[in-house]
Amino acid sequence: MFTTAGRSVKSGLIAAGVVSSWTWAATLLQSSSVAYKYGVSGPLFYACGAGVQIILFATMAIELKRRSPNAHTVLEGIRARYGTITHCVFIVFCLMCNILVSAMLLAGGSAVVNSLTGMNTIAACFLLPVGVVLYTMFGGVKSTLLTDYAHTIILVVLVFIFAFSAYVSGDKLGSTSKVYDLLVQAAIRHPVEGNAEGSYLTVRSREGAIFFVINLVGNFGTVFLDCGYWNKAIAAHPVAAFPGYVLGGLCWFAIPWLCSTTLGLVALALEGPERMATADVTAGLALPFAAVKMLGSGGAAATLLLIFMAVTSAFSAELIAISSLFTYDIYQAYIHPKASGKTLVDQNAIAAALSPVLGLACALIAWLVTTKKQYGVFTVETTGANNPMLAGNVTALLSPLLFSPALTFIFGRQNYDWESMKNIRKVDDSQVIADANVDIEQVPGQVDTTPDDMEEEMKMLKRTSTIARCLTVIVALCLLIIWPMPMYGSSYVFSKPFFRGWIVVGIIWLFGTAAGIIIFPLYEGRKTMATTFRSMWRDITGRRGKVVSGEIQHGSGVDAANVGGDDEYSSTPEKLSKEIDRTSLKE
Repeated sequence: MFTTAGRSVKSGLIAAGVVSSWTWAATLLQSSSVAYKYGVSGPLFYACGAGVQIILFATMAIELKRRSPNAHTVLEGIRARYGTITHCVFIVFCLMCNILVSAMLLAGGSAVVNSLTGMNTIAACFLLPVGVVLYTMFGGVKSTLLTDYAHTIILVVLVFIFAFSAYVSGDKLGSTSKVYDLLVQAAIRHPVEGNAEGSYLTVRSREGAIFFVINLVGNFGTVFLDCGYWNKAIAAHPVAAFPGYVLGGLCWFAIPWLCSTTLGLVALALEGPERMATADVTAGLALPFAAVKMLGSGGAAATLLLIFMAVTSAFSAELIAISSLFTYDIYQAYIHPKASGKTLVDQNAIAAALSPVLGLACALIAWLVTTKKQYGVFTVETTGANNPMLAGNVTALLSPLLFSPALTFIFGRQNYDWESMKNIRKVDDSQVIADANVDIEQVPGQVDTTPDDMEEEMKMLKRTSTIARCLTVIVALCLLIIWPMPMYGSSYVFSKPFFRGWIVVGIIWLFGTAAGIIIFPLYEGRKTMATTFRSMWRDITGRRGKVVSGEIQHGSGVDAANVGGDDEYSSTPEKLSKEIDRTSLKE
């Protein structure tokens, strides 16, 4: 239950968790930096290049539910499917991903804290995650999802504040027309090489397009190798996994798009003749620079809160991901296995194990060779330049197209019936439930389902899988081709009315985000919240009782979940509440 939350989380809360997990410090900082460097193309290419993976992941979430309904991590499914060697290879890759993401979160957050407050960067790296570690350690996925929801509310509110201050009612700017005029002047002072007419107000950007490909390819790894997203898919109710991820992906899009279109462009508009240092832009400091220029000390405080929310919410997901990986894929699998046996599946196990390793090797070679040929020296600046990054990422993306079929052909194919993945058994949580003094029937996902129920669920998941494939392909085409490519190919430079409409669409989309991840989870959980608050009120007023051997005793303050005795009372919380009410009236 610690890492699966009873497999009963609804789609609204899953969507909020996805938005929170995918809103890193880099989501806000890097998107604002590319807006500063490339203009309006940067935010669009960032959001499109990083949003499509979450949409596509919805299909993977459904497939995991279908193929391995009892898995605690995606790596358990890989172990059942391909065996120990492939399992160990992917443990290394997933751990590398989670460690790198955690390092990026802390590095980005500490850089902003240091820039705004002067706090020591190393101290910030150690202090930022302290609170996150505490609530994640005690609450698991449930606490992570609930705090994700709270953090997401604050994130959305702060983006609204920045957007309205820049484009509606701020003292320094306050209108799209003024921002537009200042961006035109900025393009005259320092035109963008590779942009149509050197303008910041066009999607036709050569460097922006290169960044688009780098961002697109790189983020496939950070989503599909990040166990945190798989954990949320596992925690979701089977019906909620697909809509949760689709809704989360669509809601997330507005946050980096509008945030960077606001703060990245405001940094350009308000910087004057002296440009920001290249190192500061690379470090993501365009965002705090714009916030302070626009709102003064209030902007600095808002930026600190914004980055703190982004770092802590995403970091909690990384903690759960790493803990579940060590628990189920290392400790339980190889140190203290509870299962009496396992089925090893050798269908292309060699291909599955070698392809990622060979792909990594080829990507590193392409990246470093391109750096050496183009710049002649290895530095942070040269290895992080667009062309070497493009070569490495494209090689990593395309190399499995060669290795997987070739290795499959060499080592042979074997039919697979998915049974070994379905045979993964749930961990017995009965002791955890007993220690918590809770009735197992009141714990979501703990009551055994009948074969008929399982068959019906599999049919439903199969239908949903078909819908997911179609929908995700359509959305991916819209985000990758139908929207950005015509604007890139036409070399259109925004007019003032078009720029105004561009901003209005972003603000409307953010309102939709607020509805999807703030209001919708409350609507989905309205009955549960009503029951909870009603039970709390009865505890406070002393009207709550407990059932002992079929008799209700009052004044104990024991929750309805702690029910034992006759089925008449323990079957549902609602029956118990009605019986308590009737007994109270008699007294």
